[in-house]
Amino acid sequence: MIPTTLHGAIDYLVALFLISAPYTLGFADGGAAQWATIGLGAFVLIYSLFTDYELGMVRILRFRVHLALDVVFALLLLASPWVLNFSDRI
Repeated sequence: MIPTTLHGAIDYLVALFLISAPYTLGFADGGAAQWATIGLGAFVLIYSLFTDYELGMVRILRFRVHLALDVVFALLLLASPWVLNFSDRI
């Protein structure tokens, strides 16, 4: 298991990457790929800010809930190209 401080840092890096990816990787065209990526990045940012760990700001979500949300996030991220019909682009 990785330390929660490292996990928190990775959470914020993932959120930053996803929010900026459409602009840095060239798919900021207002389509589903752009908004799914930004939305999922915002989702990670929000639940990370509310997690009860060293890098949380509000600290109301237990870390176990955060880990469950990580699984939901990963599944949504993996499925989004096919569910939102942009698998031919990314």
